Amino acid sequence: MTTLAAPPSSGVLGQAVLHRVDSLDDLDAFRRWAGEQRDWMGFDTETSSLDTYRCRHRMTQLGDRWQGWAFSPHWMGGAHEVMARYQGPMIAFNLPFDYRVLRRSGLLLPWVQCHDAQLITHLSDSTGATALKARASADIDPAAVIGEQKLKAAMKANGWDHATVPDDLKQYWLYGAMDPVSTVWLADKHWPVVASRYAYAYDLERAYSRLAVSMMDAGLMIDRDYINATIDRFSAYRQHVIGWLGQYGITSPEAAAQVGAALVGLGLPEQVLWHTKTGQVQTDVKAMEHYAANCADAIEFIQAVQGAKKAGKVISTYLAKMLAMAGLDDVVHYSIHTIGAQRTSRSSISDPSMQNYSRDIPQVRGGFRPRPGHVLISWDADQIEMRLAAHFSGDRQLIADFAHCDANGLSFFLEFARTIYGPITKKDPRYTTSKNTAYGTVYGSGEETAAATAGVTLDVIQPIYRAWKARYRTLDRWARPGAVRPDRQGVRPGGLQDPGHRGRVLEARRAECGSQRLRPPAPAAGARRTDRGGAHRGRRARAGRGHQDPQRHHGRPQGAGHLERNDHAGEVGKDVS
Repeated sequence: MTTLAAPPSSGVLGQAVLHRVDSLDDLDAFRRWAGEQRDWMGFDTETSSLDTYRCRHRMTQLGDRWQGWAFSPHWMGGAHEVMARYQGPMIAFNLPFDYRVLRRSGLLLPWVQCHDAQLITHLSDSTGATALKARASADIDPAAVIGEQKLKAAMKANGWDHATVPDDLKQYWLYGAMDPVSTVWLADKHWPVVASRYAYAYDLERAYSRLAVSMMDAGLMIDRDYINATIDRFSAYRQHVIGWLGQYGITSPEAAAQVGAALVGLGLPEQVLWHTKTGQVQTDVKAMEHYAANCADAIEFIQAVQGAKKAGKVISTYLAKMLAMAGLDDVVHYSIHTIGAQRTSRSSISDPSMQNYSRDIPQVRGGFRPRPGHVLISWDADQIEMRLAAHFSGDRQLIADFAHCDANGLSFFLEFARTIYGPITKKDPRYTTSKNTAYGTVYGSGEETAAATAGVTLDVIQPIYRAWKARYRTLDRWARPGAVRPDRQGVRPGGLQDPGHRGRVLEARRAECGSQRLRPPAPAAGARRTDRGGAHRGRRARAGRGHQDPQRHHGRPQGAGHLERNDHAGEVGKDVS
């Protein structure tokens, strides 16, 4: 067995001992360690890529606060056997990723037994980093990033990536073995806050993560024939347009210098051109609209350039990537990040970014198809977030306005915009600006952030902001605790700065709905501890609030709780719709 101390550090991580299992004697030593009592067993995986459905599983790591163990593919079966039989709580950082990697290698862990330090740290302090090394460096020990830095240097020097770096490279397995150690330290630090204040929120987030795993597993099937035919059609159009643009000296519609020279040649005054900080001519959509408004003779040319650019983008950014990301079964498995939008607490989707597919390009959304024997169902709840805000805040004016609009077949946000601007339609850009600003107030957005997001000046946003807050005062008071003043030093204007905002809001919603909180896991009663640092305070830290201490189990996490019947759930429909 190769055993090394962690990278030198004056902090706690420098005291950890890291092992690489490569013999039966090593495996026996690991099993003896695994049989000891502890609050958490941390686990992690290393892969050749972030695509859990096609990557190669390269390492499994286990650890606690003082020891970390790394297993290469030849020996990870021993680690998986112990994990399958382990009865105590296990914890990862970004559980959905490691859970799917291990499942693909044949190890199906009970979800109820698994915990996520990424969720725990985010609920405790949502302003911190969501990446393991960065979070551990900030919260536990700055040395948490040393292993990653050394690995990156070795990979750069030898031209390796995560698929080709040697299994036995010291920098690689040390980097991996430290991850579960950092994970357990983070859990120990932040669990007391979550256990005492946000237990219900944590259980809710963990349950949602499991649903996200199921959604990622299902993925979406692409229509390969349709996509290939669309690529051919768009490519032919692009080449035809580029040929036509040749008369203006254009060889590529993406060549800003060529486009700028052609615009001047068509009569656009040179001083009208917009430039980037580096002096290049701007040719984005807003710039081209500006040029068209100042030179009617250039409109046809501008439309041709934009059409060719859009065709190229649709092919390279969307259609070609859909083909590349789909597996042999023609299914694309996107990644759902349940805390991806850090400041608004919304989820995000990547690889591909499904939520950003434009409705203005039907060929992209048309590239998906249902599996044989199934259909795709499009469902959208009208203003669901604002209706829920009306219910939870109890704002009588907002509830009454929704009821009035529903009874008379009116658009709620359009009617609100008309209170400011008079008789406008949904095609008026002020409608979209007022709608987005209204949602921004609920998520804690300040005036400056709303203006920057909408791409308008502050004086455009302020009438909307003031009208909304004046009309819905109860909602404003209800949403205000998560917001900060724009002039607060060191805080991004309009951002959420309250560290416990996500957990606090979920707990408040739970209290309003009357649901019972789900109990966090408890450690073994009277268990012999083998790691240093005293008993884990988080397991004993319980909020007063009239709750009894959770039932304690001998080395086992509590079973899956259940949500009590919410007698208020039906009121959302009655109050808001």
